[in-house]
Amino acid sequence: MEQQYTESDMRNACQEYAKTGLLRATARNWAIPPSTLRIRLNGTLPRSIAYQDYQRLSVTQERHLTD
Repeated sequence: MEQQYTESDMRNACQEYAKTGLLRATARNWAIPPSTLRIRLNGTLPRSIAYQDYQRLSVTQERHLTD
């Protein structure tokens, strides 16, 4: 199943949860599975950041190539 939300949506949902404290309602508002939102709120990093060490190029090398 393909992800239907963006990292920006996840950040916004985390901010909304911090204001309201309502996990399921916040997850429903942003179309994010409640378990995924709960995991992120517990401190798990986004996949793109968590797996940076396993990429062939570092972030610095990627930026250099794109410039």
